[in-house]
Amino acid sequence: MSDRVSLASLQRVSGGFSVQSAAIYAPQLEEVGRNFWVTLGQHGSHVTLDSLTTVGGVVGVGDEATITDVTALHDLEGVWNITITDNAALPTNTAESLVDAIGEENIGGTVTIEGNAEGP
Repeated sequence: MSDRVSLASLQRVSGGFSVQSAAIYAPQLEEVGRNFWVTLGQHGSHVTLDSLTTVGGVVGVGDEATITDVTALHDLEGVWNITITDNAALPTNTAESLVDAIGEENIGGTVTIEGNAEGP
C-alpha cells in the first residue's frame, strides 16, 4: 500500500487519535486516552489495530462512503461513547455488532447508530 502509515511500535496515545485518508498499521496500539475517529474518505483504506482494547472517549465512524466493516474494533474492551453515523456502505446490523462485541456493560456513555446502510 503506497499510502500506508506505519506506527508499528506505537502502544498508547494519551489524547485523541484520528485515522484520516490513509492505511494505518498500528498493531501494538492498545489504548487511546480520548476520542478515536475513523475518517477514511473514499480511499477504501485499511486499518490494522490488532491490540486496541481501550478508548477513553468516543469511538466514531462517520460520513464514510466506502467503509463496510468495523471488525477491526471488535477487540475493544471498554469505551466511553460509540457514534457510527451516515456510512453509505456500512450496514446498520454490522455497526450494531460492534456494540455486541464490546458489550453494553463496557460502554460508559451513549451509543448512536443512525443513517447507515440497510442490512445485507
